[in-house]
Amino acid sequence: MSKQQQAAKPRVLVTGGAGKLGKVCVQDLLAHGYDVFVVDTVPVKDVPCIIADLSDFGQTLDALSSVGKEIHAGVGNQAFDAIVHLAAFPTPRQYPDAHLFQNNIMGTYNIFEAARRLGIHNVIWASSETTLGEPFENDAPYAPVDEDYPLRAKSAYALAKVLMEEMARQFSYQTPDMKLIGLRFSNVMEPQDYEKFASYQADPEERKWNMWAYIDARDGA
Repeated sequence: MSKQQQAAKPRVLVTGGAGKLGKVCVQDLLAHGYDVFVVDTVPVKDVPCIIADLSDFGQTLDALSSVGKEIHAGVGNQAFDAIVHLAAFPTPRQYPDAHLFQNNIMGTYNIFEAARRLGIHNVIWASSETTLGEPFENDAPYAPVDEDYPLRAKSAYALAKVLMEEMARQFSYQTPDMKLIGLRFSNVMEPQDYEKFASYQADPEERKWNMWAYIDARDGA
């Protein structure tokens, strides 16, 4: 393949490309012929990567405007055709609530705003099924859940996701040519995670968090 043909390949930035879903998404994009770049807090192998804290807007804007075929190539708004934004603290109760909320909401705002400023019009980002509440309570408005089901955040993690969905709507209103697609992923599982499922039968507390809803990382990608 010539250099000109390589340059014509669509470029996609994956934030959180070292994570459970992110690393599978990176491999799937590569397999489908995309040029892929990663921004994360840890390095990844065999893919161009910048280490950055996306809760810091300056780092976010610099990362989105400087990653090219050569790291820090200064290619400006020609850097990416799309962003897949997966970087975040991935589960409720993993960190103190205020810290988790600030990290996740600011990381997503910074990605949306940096993309808007740089003219990157296509952003896919990870929302969560937790926006609809949790299945352990008996106060659900109705069942089964449908497209009109009300949002019912039960944790700081879920509240951040609810606000991200509204933020995406407002960004689309401000900048109509931006396409921001949020996907309500469930608990992401890798193949090796299924080995633990048998043990959940003996522990209802463990089972309730891992058996009511999950998605295989390969399906998520």
